[in-house]
Amino acid sequence: MNCCIECFRDSEIREVIKSQGEMGNCDFCGSTGIHIYPIGEVGAVEDMINGVIDVYEPDNNSDKELQFALLTDWSIFSEIFSDKLYDTHGLDRKYVLIDLVSNLCSAYRDVDDPVYTGNVRITNSDDDALSEFGIVSGWNWDAFSDVIKYKNRFHNNLFHPEIMASFLSYAVKNYDADFICYRARRCDDRDGLTADKMGAPPSDKSTAGRISPEGVSVLYLASNAETALSEIRASTYDFVSVGTFRAKRAFRVVNLLDLADISPFVYITKSPYGYGDLWQYAINHSCLRDFADAVSKPLRRNDSPLDYLPTQFIAEFIKSENYDGVEYKSTMNFGSTNLAIFDKSIFECIDVKTVEVSEIQYLTKPSI
Repeated sequence: MNCCIECFRDSEIREVIKSQGEMGNCDFCGSTGIHIYPIGEVGAVEDMINGVIDVYEPDNNSDKELQFALLTDWSIFSEIFSDKLYDTHGLDRKYVLIDLVSNLCSAYRDVDDPVYTGNVRITNSDDDALSEFGIVSGWNWDAFSDVIKYKNRFHNNLFHPEIMASFLSYAVKNYDADFICYRARRCDDRDGLTADKMGAPPSDKSTAGRISPEGVSVLYLASNAETALSEIRASTYDFVSVGTFRAKRAFRVVNLLDLADISPFVYITKSPYGYGDLWQYAINHSCLRDFADAVSKPLRRNDSPLDYLPTQFIAEFIKSENYDGVEYKSTMNFGSTNLAIFDKSIFECIDVKTVEVSEIQYLTKPSI
C-alpha cells in the first residue's frame, strides 16, 4: 500500500517522502500522480509515526479516541482526515487515518492493539507531570486566559517561561536589512499623510491590541499593500495613505505560524531524550496553536480590552527574550502575514501613496 505526501502536514515527513522520488497514487487520501511512500519494511516514516503512537496509552476514562488525539495534539497529518466526508469505500475519514497509522506501525504493534480501538491519553500525563512540564502548567489556553483576565495576571505561577522559551527557538525567522513591508492609515483628504506620520503612534496614543498593551507603542506592518489596507478596515470613500517601509537592519521575529506548526521530529533533535520527549511536545501543542490563533483573531468593535491580555502576556515575554517582534497570519487577506515590531526604529517609511477606497464587497456566512 502507498501513502503520499498529501497525507501529511509535517515538514520532515513530507521531505522524506519527496526525497524518495517515487510517484503514483495514494491508497489513503486518494491523491493521484503524487509523491508516494510505499508502506512495507520499517523506514523513516514508520519510525516517526510509531514514536508518536508510543506517546499514548489506552484509558477507558478518557473521552479522546486516537484519531482525534492525532489531529489535535499534533500538526502531523493532513486536515483531509478531519473532514466530515466519506471516501469511495464509505468509510469515515477518521477511520482512514487509523488505517494509515496501523499500516505504518504494523511492524511494531498488532492491528487490534487497544490504542487503536479504545480511548487514549498521553502517557504520564498526570496532574503533577502536566504542572511541571506544561507551558501553562497543564491548563488549556481558555482556562489560562481566564486566570490572566479575571484572577491574577502578573504573579499566577502558571506560566513556565523556560518551557515557552524552548519552543520559541524553533520558530525564529530572520529577515535581512532592506526588507520591504507596508502600513496603512486613514487620512482626511487626498493630500494624505507624510512619511513621518506613517509610523507607530506615540505611547500616549497607543491603544490596546492583541500584541501591545495600552501605552506600549508597537509598529504593525503587513506583507503587502493590499493586506495593510484590509487590516485597517477602511470604508467606501475613505482616503487612506499606504506607506512603504524598509528595514534599516537585519532583524528576527517569532513566526507564530511556525510556532503552531513545529515539527515534533525537529523538536526532538535538540532533546537529550530523543523520542522520549515527544510527549512534552504533545501536552503543549494545543496551547501553542491556540495562542497563535488568538493573536490572528480579528479585532471586533465590541471586544473588551480584557480579551487582549492573554496574548499581550505572551507577546511581552517574547519581547523580553530579545526578539524584535512576531509574525502572524492575516485573517483579513488569506495567505498574507502581518508583523508586530517591538522596536519601531528598525524600520523607516520610504514612500507614501494616498488612495481612495472606491468599493467594498461583503461576503457573509451563511449567505444572505
